Amino acid sequence: MPIQINGSGTLTGLSAGGLPDGSVVADDLASSLDLTGKTVTLPSGTGGKILQVKTTQYDTATSITLVNDGNKELPFYVEITPTSASSRFIVSYQSGGELSNNEHWNKCAALGRANDSGSGFGSISWFEPASPGSRNRGLGIMSISYNASDDSSTPEQIAVHNYVDDPDTTDTLRYYPGVYSNNVQTWYVNRNANNGDSDGYERFISWITVMEVAD
Repeated sequence: MPIQINGSGTLTGLSAGGLPDGSVVADDLASSLDLTGKTVTLPSGTGGKILQVKTTQYDTATSITLVNDGNKELPFYVEITPTSASSRFIVSYQSGGELSNNEHWNKCAALGRANDSGSGFGSISWFEPASPGSRNRGLGIMSISYNASDDSSTPEQIAVHNYVDDPDTTDTLRYYPGVYSNNVQTWYVNRNANNGDSDGYERFISWITVMEVAD
């Protein structure tokens, strides 16, 4: 079909790729290119780029009740909507605090994820090792500064660094830091159990960061 100029600013008969190479430059494109609902395929070798970073900082001094032989989420999380179902997510978090008792009993740093498939977020699925049996489980051990004669001002820390998740979805996700405990007790978040206001006690800031990375 021949190219026709209809006099109203449009062309007909121009096939895709019909313009000479280099004839369209960046200044010819809209300043904001809306690709909603479109799939963009990157050239081979250009994966691994950070697409977005979400972080939550939590500085409230509070407490939560841990459960017996199970995971309990901390009172903060990151919510992120994947750009692509092929993306991977790198998750890190850190939280300082203190257990109310039995610091010498193993507690594990846990990480969970909940998906919103369109009808609200479902229950939290926790990342755990295969076949843990009756053992404590998690992504790492809580660092303990237990002192048998002082269990009210010797803080602990839970942390996960650079855990890679491949959820294979475009559902909006929530990532939760948590604690796996083998007994019911209190975890004081961002504070000591005693909570005294002097230089013998500590206060902390907790945080969680999630990075979406192109496959």
